[in-house]
Amino acid sequence: MSCCPLDAVGYLAADHTDEGTVRSVDGISYYQIGSGPNGLLFCPDVWGWNGGRTRAIADDFAKMGVSVWVPKLLPAFEGGTDGDGLPPSYDIKNRTDLPDLFKGEWNQDKVVPKLLSVIKAMKSAGVKKIGLIGFCYGAWLGMYVAGSIPAEQLICAVGAHPSIVAGESGVGKDPIALSAKSNCPWMFFPCGDPNAGGMVEGPEYDVGGKLFKTLEAKIPGQNRTRRFREMTHGFVTRGLIVGDKGQETAVAIHDDVTDVELIFESHSLRPSVASQCWPCSALFKLFRSAA
Repeated sequence: MSCCPLDAVGYLAADHTDEGTVRSVDGISYYQIGSGPNGLLFCPDVWGWNGGRTRAIADDFAKMGVSVWVPKLLPAFEGGTDGDGLPPSYDIKNRTDLPDLFKGEWNQDKVVPKLLSVIKAMKSAGVKKIGLIGFCYGAWLGMYVAGSIPAEQLICAVGAHPSIVAGESGVGKDPIALSAKSNCPWMFFPCGDPNAGGMVEGPEYDVGGKLFKTLEAKIPGQNRTRRFREMTHGFVTRGLIVGDKGQETAVAIHDDVTDVELIFESHSLRPSVASQCWPCSALFKLFRSAA
């Protein structure tokens, strides 16, 4: 089993001018922007730390007044994208390499310790409270992190087109048992028809779904979910904003990221001094590009 359904959005080239810097800790490179006691950890999708609009979104989140960290996590497959994850040429609809990668070098047992090293670096840099956002495969990793970090440090987490169920099931484990270990509340943004079957984000992520109910049982009243039924898996970081459905996709991305900002603000991860013009540059460019 892959982390992505067959109709998932493929590679999108990054066209953003980075505003942050690349650094490293314990041999793990990461992209970093912003400063302060409130931090945001990105868990990227399978195209890694510089695929699609990942860094554009990271740069805009920094305008909230938080310290944003985007780690390079995956041993590059066939060269990867900027040395991370899948290569630009990878055909996610027709190739079958991902299950073996998830059971091997990309398995959570090997990748999650890298995230924990980056979290240690965040704390050494003065970050006291952390929010997490995972895209696709990254949300699966994020659920492991949520079970490893105490609630007073990892305040909340977000899964955009999450692959928690597909990823954990694909390696023969129980995603509901995994979610029961989370120490923080989650907000999910699943895509498509929950009853479509296959690897589509199913009803587990909706109110009343098994995964959502498990989180609510442990952390009642703090979890949220919003399904983008007309969107395709991967749309936030990789969805095209030109051509058919370009404007619709741009609006959905804006709504998704704005909701993420609001959930982080509700958990006191946005300082009062944050810019009131957020979301700014990258997301406004979406609308100009889609017009």
